[in-house]
Amino acid sequence: MSKRFTETEKWEDSWFAYLTPTTKLFWLFLLDKVDDSGVWKKDQRRLNFETGMEIEIQAFIEDLGDRVIDLEDRILIPGFVQFQQGRPLTEKVRFHQRILKLLDKHGLEQNGKGQVRVSKGSSEGQESLSKGFTNPQQTLKEGSPDPPKNKHKNKHKEIEGVQGENYPFQDETFIRVWRKFLEMRMNQCPSKPLNQVSIRAQFEQFKEWGLEGTIEAIKNSIRNEYKGIHPPKGSKRILEPTRDLSDPLAI
Repeated sequence: MSKRFTETEKWEDSWFAYLTPTTKLFWLFLLDKVDDSGVWKKDQRRLNFETGMEIEIQAFIEDLGDRVIDLEDRILIPGFVQFQQGRPLTEKVRFHQRILKLLDKHGLEQNGKGQVRVSKGSSEGQESLSKGFTNPQQTLKEGSPDPPKNKHKNKHKEIEGVQGENYPFQDETFIRVWRKFLEMRMNQCPSKPLNQVSIRAQFEQFKEWGLEGTIEAIKNSIRNEYKGIHPPKGSKRILEPTRDLSDPLAI
């Protein structure tokens, strides 16, 4: 059984703290399941079986933003190798040789800062990123540019199709601020629009927060230009009455 370093302060990191419980679980699952080069081959059935969740992988990818890169049938954590090894890879270190072989197999390489990216000479990697990244050499810190306009337009229509019939509140103020947030979110992340699964999950949270709490939370996200919607102040997570809290492994 392999062992890996972990960042114990991630629970204080606002980025991690405001992820949904299911996305947090997926992130921890991903950190354990990627190979030593930071790549995990997508396996929806395995994810469902090992976590008990039945949420599409693509929804988690969108929630994690630029912490991961979607490589079609695989997922890459660009900063994984740098975090685990603490320095750039070198052929002089035996274990690094194994990681370098994995990177080569996946069509990847490290840049000067230690982040993993698609190799310049890899046609496979270039093709994998072509749908989401205009420049395949972008890394975790660099974000992603606008996709082709027609793709952006189709995604936006897909989101609009979910909203109308499934609003958690039939309230004019809610609908107005929600649409304003969606517009801001699309401008911030045109290549990674919210999908139907993410929106439905968000609507379920809204129901727990109530109308006033939801409107307050959305307005706060718009005011601070957040990519996500944080729980309103004073909101409390309700534990299921059937959960056995005496079990130390219960989550």
